[in-house]
Amino acid sequence: MQASGPAAPGTAASGTAAFGTRRGALGFTLMEVIAVVIILAILAAVIVPRYLEFVGKATESVAQSVASEGVTRFKNAYAQYLLDTGKKPSTLTDLAPAAYLNLDGDGKVNVGGYDLAYTASSSALTVSSYTANATTPLASATMPWP
Repeated sequence: MQASGPAAPGTAASGTAAFGTRRGALGFTLMEVIAVVIILAILAAVIVPRYLEFVGKATESVAQSVASEGVTRFKNAYAQYLLDTGKKPSTLTDLAPAAYLNLDGDGKVNVGGYDLAYTASSSALTVSSYTANATTPLASATMPWP
């Protein structure tokens, strides 16, 4: 059996908690709030740069994939033109119509949130990927003109 009697000072039964705060007090002390804010600031200082690096690498990877897709689109358009006309396209403008690459007046086509720009020379084709309506390419791929 337990003895009943007055509780020892500093225990929960005496009306105060073990750390000297009132029983039933709501909220946090200023020191507790400051400690939590400091811990969150340290975590943010470590996590945010890594997150930004991750986003940058993901953007580069997507841009390179879009440029590779542009090369594949060109190869498919080239093959379709060859099947339709029985001859090789002599310039990029032969592949500009909607049946092939669907290029606008600037030699670009929109693919989702990206633009593909095709630039041809006498010996090579360069496909560059841009974010939609941007002027600086994110990635490019070059192949010999077939």
